[in-house]
Amino acid sequence: MHTIRGLILAIAALLVLRYVLSQGIRRIVTTATTDYSAKCLTMLGHTTSVQDGSTYIIGTFKNNCDRKFSNVTVAFMLDWSPPPDFSQMWSPSRPGASRNRAPQAPLDLPPVPIFAYSRDIQPHETRQFKSAHPISENATFNFDRITGY
Repeated sequence: MHTIRGLILAIAALLVLRYVLSQGIRRIVTTATTDYSAKCLTMLGHTTSVQDGSTYIIGTFKNNCDRKFSNVTVAFMLDWSPPPDFSQMWSPSRPGASRNRAPQAPLDLPPVPIFAYSRDIQPHETRQFKSAHPISENATFNFDRITGY
């Protein structure tokens, strides 16, 4: 009789443990796969900085939540298209120049992502970042988003 009672208690304990673990895992997965980080991570500002002859995107972001983020990625989009080359226009002062009176159309290249990475962001911490790769000195870029988990 005690064996059956012990077996029933063990099965009940396993079912309770299974329920608790599945709810915990569901909460973790939901938090990691939703855009929770967009509510917590805020861009405070960004600019460029020349370091050792190379230009990098630098800036600061803040974790506004009570949660730690193990990894944070700050994304920018670099406008890679060059401006029109006005030197290709025909000019009477440049007799050897092409007779094409309009500048040639620039290449229409898609934006290029540029990333900065940070690790172990504590709750309510403000953190500085620097892009992982340099950009050209006169590059045009726009802030895209911050993601974290």
